[in-house]
Amino acid sequence: MKSLALLVIVFGIVAHCQETHTPTIATAKGTCNIANVGSNDRIEIKCAIGKEEAQKLIEIVNKILANQIDANLVMTKLNEILAQRQPSQIVNAPNGIGAIDSTLVNPTVNNYGPPPANLTFTEEDATDDTSRKQGYHVLKVHIATDRSIVAAGIGVLFSGPVEIDGQPVLTGALIQMINGGPLINKVTGPVPNGYGFSIDEPTAFMPGMDLVITARSKEAIHVLQVGHINLTTTTK
Repeated sequence: MKSLALLVIVFGIVAHCQETHTPTIATAKGTCNIANVGSNDRIEIKCAIGKEEAQKLIEIVNKILANQIDANLVMTKLNEILAQRQPSQIVNAPNGIGAIDSTLVNPTVNNYGPPPANLTFTEEDATDDTSRKQGYHVLKVHIATDRSIVAAGIGVLFSGPVEIDGQPVLTGALIQMINGGPLINKVTGPVPNGYGFSIDEPTAFMPGMDLVITARSKEAIHVLQVGHINLTTTTK
């Protein structure tokens, strides 16, 4: 904006000098200082701008004067250029940086990713006569997801102490590798009655699959919570 203001001031003053040839008292606003120097209506304009920027302005003004371009035409073209400047745009780019026509002009980027998968579970009393005679309650927990989870880590919090009976089973998957163990919080230590499971094969836990975990306990138990876990910090 300083450059445009200076151009207008310089053009107006020089044009005025050519037309009237009458000494005038020059004034200025802002950071520019204007003063009459000597005779022949010579005027010096000093502004707080960089050397390169000032040189460009001088070249522009000299070109206008040399070609005797109409001042109104110059201002009209400048206004057209300003009107065509691309405004700031908002680009929604989940998990990345967005671009419009491969050009970024002061964009506001909202990296809103998809919502996390929703895990649901159901419980099944699987206590048989043998377990009952041994004094155990057996509970099967069925866990499902509504979205694909790559390298899924799932935590289960039970109402009481449990033992995981055998390997978890992922129905709907031809090849499976599931590891598990007690939950450990990085800050507070072991999570009471909590277990974590990582689905290493297949690579994603998909809708339609059923993760079945069998737990047994000396007391009647149920599931308090099922959720996502960070396998690198919460399982052992």
